[in-house]
Amino acid sequence: MVKRALAAAAAMTLVACSVTPAPKAHASSSARTSAAPTTPAPSPTASRSPLPPGPYLALVQSQSTLAITTLQGQVIARQDFTPVPRPQLVNAGPLLAPAAVVASGRVWYIDSGGVVHSLSPDGTVREVTRVPLPTSQVETSLAVSPDAQRVMVMVVTLPQAPVDTGSPSGTFSMQAYTATVGGNASRGYHRDFTAGDQLGSGAQLIGWDTIGPLATIPTILGSQGGGPHHYNGARVVHMQSDGTPGPPLTDPNACSVEDVLLDGWYVCGNPQSGGLEVHAADGSTAWTYARPNDFLDYAFLSPDHNHLAVLGNQDQVITNNGPVISVPSGFFHSGWVNPRSLVGSFPGGAGGNNDVVIVNLDHPGMYDDLHLQGAFLGALSDSP
Repeated sequence: MVKRALAAAAAMTLVACSVTPAPKAHASSSARTSAAPTTPAPSPTASRSPLPPGPYLALVQSQSTLAITTLQGQVIARQDFTPVPRPQLVNAGPLLAPAAVVASGRVWYIDSGGVVHSLSPDGTVREVTRVPLPTSQVETSLAVSPDAQRVMVMVVTLPQAPVDTGSPSGTFSMQAYTATVGGNASRGYHRDFTAGDQLGSGAQLIGWDTIGPLATIPTILGSQGGGPHHYNGARVVHMQSDGTPGPPLTDPNACSVEDVLLDGWYVCGNPQSGGLEVHAADGSTAWTYARPNDFLDYAFLSPDHNHLAVLGNQDQVITNNGPVISVPSGFFHSGWVNPRSLVGSFPGGAGGNNDVVIVNLDHPGMYDDLHLQGAFLGALSDSP
């Protein structure tokens, strides 16, 4: 219910709910065109061992360390970085985009200096482009094209700290930057706005599908805690090539977007029925699911479009024209590795180990403990 309640929050300034970071698991026994980026010297490779077979998982650990691991928990690449500082708000915490994103077999991230990097499974770090960060009161979000040729960065500048989320004053601004990988970042769409414009913290990039970059706008400025939701806004739009917000995928008052895949398929939640709708890239409805006296939420669509991991009266996986699959009690999903495997955790404390785990739908009553901690960013193929 939390996610669809966001659609009714007109000002998108403060809401009493928060994004639950990809939870740590518990195991149980059973302002100008930027300078051209420089290319850092690659790490020595003479003695590098062949990589184990993929796919791999991308995790962010302690907010400042990225890790790429096998499905068995072997860390094959790790990179420390200094993230963009969190803006200062009063009476709420900021709802920020993930610290990094996954695209085309790499992990992409922006650091406190406005430098965009990519990390490969073999440990190679490349500088992608640079964008100016005018103050420490900024929020950044990043999207990368599926072919890993283009990037878009959105920089939202907040008023002077601290910002009172109950009655924010001053001028906000959002500035889009676009670049080809390895090239200069160019200014795109820009807008100054105030709280009266009801844009919250402006546009926040959430991905890039076959049409182009995706973003939430309005985006919720701050949160005082609460239940989970995937995106920090209910209205998801495609962005034009310069970062100008385009039309929404759906009317969030009719069906608010819960998850969008790279191929353009998405799932949205119907606030009237409490059910879910799976849509193809052209917007047509592929299949729906609802059940009496249950409000399904936090839905993640599998890569083959046939399963939905959901929260409801029970944490389950819904199958298109098939049975409902029960997962281990207390399991909290964070995303899909492939059409048969979910990444998640046990945030309630089944064992207290704070580990990331994988549930395979072929054996849904069991899970594999990776003996690693971190927030799941996405899965990487071993052949980008």
